[in-house]
Amino acid sequence: MQKTIALTESMPFENNVFINCPFDKEYTPLLRRLTFTLLFLELEPNLSQTLSSSSIRISQIKKYIRNCKFSIHDLSRSKPINKDETPVGDYIKFAKDWLKEFKV
Repeated sequence: MQKTIALTESMPFENNVFINCPFDKEYTPLLRRLTFTLLFLELEPNLSQTLSSSSIRISQIKKYIRNCKFSIHDLSRSKPINKDETPVGDYIKFAKDWLKEFKV
């Protein structure tokens, strides 16, 4: 019988990989391949998937970033918050604010 393990009890930091990607039907085949590859390499995939508010998702993302040595961010479907900016620009702002907050 397989045991489900929480992130804190999981593989060590060095083996954790955070995956930030779309969670829809079209992306599922790519996510399956990515997950398989990480497991084959003896790495531990960690996903932040929630149907609740965006503030809870941001909180989960910060937790995973803190607890994972590696991360994969697929921004291919991201849309800009402001019409004059790019999605990557919004993501860079988020990352800079997060780094300031945690003094990383």
